[in-house]
Amino acid sequence: MTATGVQDNSEHRETQVRAHYGLFERARLAVGELSARGLDPERLTPKDLAPYDQMHTCGPHGTELTIAALGAKAGERVLDVGSGLGGPARMLNAACGCTVTGIDLTPGFVAMAQDFTRRTGQTDNVGFQIASATALPFDDATFDRAWHIHMSMNVADKPAMYGEIARVLKPGGTFVLYDPIRGPGPEPEYPVPWAMTPETSFLLTADAMLATISSAGFEIVRHDDVSADGLRWFEDMDRARAAQPPPPNAAPVDPRMAALTLNHRKNLRTGAIALLRATFSRR
Repeated sequence: MTATGVQDNSEHRETQVRAHYGLFERARLAVGELSARGLDPERLTPKDLAPYDQMHTCGPHGTELTIAALGAKAGERVLDVGSGLGGPARMLNAACGCTVTGIDLTPGFVAMAQDFTRRTGQTDNVGFQIASATALPFDDATFDRAWHIHMSMNVADKPAMYGEIARVLKPGGTFVLYDPIRGPGPEPEYPVPWAMTPETSFLLTADAMLATISSAGFEIVRHDDVSADGLRWFEDMDRARAAQPPPPNAAPVDPRMAALTLNHRKNLRTGAIALLRATFSRR
């Protein structure tokens, strides 16, 4: 395939990603729910927004564990690749005092992330922009640390993405991921939260993921299969729903979203997918 063909194919895939996550854009912040809980929608905290902006397995708890793995410090610059609604970036800034820059392909996500960050008063230290993970709009060695949370499944050209992350990180900088990967079980069932069909899902095994990132210029510091955490999280959500039904003014659950979540849970249980949290150091 020609270079132009590769570029066209990459752009087509990115268009598909934007279209898929348009489904999630409709799950906008229910300001009425926040008001009913006695909160001022214009003066919120990252914790207030956590029920809405943590679009990954294990929710805020998964973010907390990934923050601990990243080890960011006050004053450092952190890149959030595939920042979604910005919940993890806001939690990271609140926990560490670092400056966070998020990039995402989906314009609606970036707009919502910016709005939510305004509501939490963090715009001086947390910002978002539209960009591709395979062509980051930053100079070499810009960031002290970087992470991505539940996003590599949407990227076909992982060598390009990890090469870009390595390029914009300072030597010795830390990179952390927390992502679904291909497990040892049967073929995954679709649709899932990141893809409607296998043609738009790009899962690697743990060994392949680690080798790809290592080849991009990273040393492996630690990697853990945290699939059991995800299954416990689903069980905890079931118990919480049974104990406390949603309030009458809660936004209705989109049946399409319910189907994606059901398959994600089933795939975890069968081992079709697994959850990986890993830490790397930029060589």
